[in-house]
Order: sequence, then C-alpha cells, then structure tokens
Amino acid sequence: MIDVFDVLIKTFVVSALGIVIGYLAKDLIWVRYVGKLELIELPDFFCPNKCVIIDKYFNNCCFIRFKVKNRSKIKTFKNVRPIIRLVGEGYVDYIQGRPFYKIEVAGAVCWSDIGNPFERDIHPEEECLLDFCVILDNEVIRFPTERGWQAVRRFKELKIDKDGKSERYSDAIALKLFLTLKWKLEITLSSENGKPFRYKLDCEKLKEEIKKAIQ
Repeated sequence: MIDVFDVLIKTFVVSALGIVIGYLAKDLIWVRYVGKLELIELPDFFCPNKCVIIDKYFNNCCFIRFKVKNRSKIKTFKNVRPIIRLVGEGYVDYIQGRPFYKIEVAGAVCWSDIGNPFERDIHPEEECLLDFCVILDNEVIRFPTERGWQAVRRFKELKIDKDGKSERYSDAIALKLFLTLKWKLEITLSSENGKPFRYKLDCEKLKEEIKKAIQ
C-alpha cells in the first residue's frame, strides 16, 4: 500500500531542492556569464606628497578611489557611468551654538583613467578605479563631476542655529566637518547594456580609513 504522506514529503523535498539548485545555477550563470559590476567597498588611497590638482598649483592631496570589477567572463559593459548620492547631517559640537548641518552631494563623478572620463567600457574580469573625491591640504574635500576634475561638484549646505536657517552653495566640505557628520553614501553604476547596480557604503568605516590616510 502506498503511503500518501510519504509520497507528498518526497515530492516536496524534490521540488524544494529543484528550486534551490535552479536559483543557485541562475545566479552563477548571471554573475559569471551574463554580468555583474561589483563595487569593492574599501577605497583605494593614493596620497602623493605633491601634485597638480584642480586649482593648477601644488597641494598636499589625497585621492579617494573605489575599485569596480566586471565579474562576467564574456560580457563587456558599455559606457559605464558612476553616480553618487552622499547625504550628511548632524549637530556640530566644535562650533559655538552647536548648529545643525545637512549636506547633500549628488551627481556624476569620473573614472581615474587619463583624462578622467565620465564613461568607459569595462571588459570581462577587468578592474578599474573611479574617483570619489580628493582631500586637499588635510583641510577640505572636493568632488569631481562628469567633466572630471576640470569642474568640481557644487552642492547645497543647510545650517540651522539660534539665528535660524541658512542655505548656501559650496564646492568644498571642511574635512573636520565631514568627519563629524553622519553620512549615507550610495553609488550607482549604470551602462548602455546592463541594469544599474546600486551600492550603499558604510561611511563610518570610510571616515576611519580617511583618518588613517591623512596621518
């Protein structure tokens, strides 16, 4: 006599295994052969003693770059464009009156290749670097645009203190202020022939790495 319950259990187990194996196989095929752009979270620091940057004169500077890798074995991602959205806010104890700041930097950045292009192809299993920002003289942080370092990113800075609310546009963040605020960072990698890949990064870890880099 057939045990109906036993048959149902075996059918369920076989179906579940089939779903799991199918999912893993699909994921493996997608990553290795269809394609994925992977952002390696820890930044790559390059800190020369002197270099010509932005204002066409010598500065002590530190570039913060992120590594991107094409995980596909056969697919080239065409015209990959890096976009950032960086939002920071918090009270600033070292300023009299303990004002509240909110800063949002959003828009295109550039690749670290010669000429700092906004778009580039990333070939199978290739690794490349994108320029996130530069720290000048251990004092201020600036961000590139789709024009590379020929034009730095401008952004809105909100300040609230006992005198009320004030807003201004700036092209630099004081390093001390950057290390004080709480930040959320999202980097989007879009291309002509692939879906956008979005990555949210741990900015507290990033701040710790910056502190080490500027010592």
